[in-house]
Amino acid sequence: MPSVWDCLFKIMFAGAFGGLVNTLLKGEGLSMPNWRVGVFCPGFLGDIIIGGAAASVSWGLYGAGSGIDLAAESERQIVSLTISALSGAFLIGIGGARWLSAEVNKQIAQKNTGLAAKLNDVNPQECTDLATLPPVLAAKHLEQIKLNTAQ
Repeated sequence: MPSVWDCLFKIMFAGAFGGLVNTLLKGEGLSMPNWRVGVFCPGFLGDIIIGGAAASVSWGLYGAGSGIDLAAESERQIVSLTISALSGAFLIGIGGARWLSAEVNKQIAQKNTGLAAKLNDVNPQECTDLATLPPVLAAKHLEQIKLNTAQ
């Protein structure tokens, strides 16, 4: 019979895998944690950690883990881990990592707007590019424009 901790580890792993899938779905590659325009970008490691944490919390609050009394753990306590719990943990991992990505992108977009407003000689094509790129790529593009205008 699996222990509570075995089940929690499996749930966390499924959520972490969901976080990794979220990273791959974004199409920005497996970037390491870094700072972009003054905003911390946790990269794929942050997505994995948040995915695992979100899945674990969800299982503990709403899943089979919610009825487990850790202070009274005994042989009579039955722990179950179903395919639906693992599937839910995977989806929660994607959702948790997606939330983190959205928050980071929102902050980067706000910084990008301020940076773009300070640039005087941005041509219309570059403005269109900046408006259509994802915030992280737009930040890279803005840095390149800034370097070109400084030369």
